[in-house]
Amino acid sequence: MLPDRSPGASGVLTLGDATANPVGRMLCAGLDYDPTAEQLLYRLLPDVLIVRAHQLAGQQLLQHLLAGILDESDSPGAGAETVRLRAFELASVLGLRLALATTDTGLGRAIRNPRLAPALVAINTHFEQSWTVPTLAGLSGMSESTFHPRVHRHGRH
Repeated sequence: MLPDRSPGASGVLTLGDATANPVGRMLCAGLDYDPTAEQLLYRLLPDVLIVRAHQLAGQQLLQHLLAGILDESDSPGAGAETVRLRAFELASVLGLRLALATTDTGLGRAIRNPRLAPALVAINTHFEQSWTVPTLAGLSGMSESTFHPRVHRHGRH
């Protein structure tokens, strides 16, 4: 949508005739990560994350944050670009949390599973370690015989 954007740039696209009858506005930002520090979880995420208005029901922090980004775009203050970028970073985390909470993929179900989540967090925050099934099972408070089928079941979908 913003093919010529520079890393970290953000903007608001007005849909329809901006002056006469706008249909809506779309917040856009490109968050770039250092590929050498990229964690496995980032590689599993979609290239584009779309959060539709109806999905925001009950997501007060995300609703207020998105409204604040629009306000900042309409009336930018000092350091507006930095403020928008940091706000978009938080919005991306909240949007990902919302997407994972509502998606029915194996990754979404696994992260929502309180027994598997500790192992996934460990793998993605300490990726330099050589993880074993016994160690990950222990982090999850399960035996190997219980842990392995659960991980395998979530990984197939």
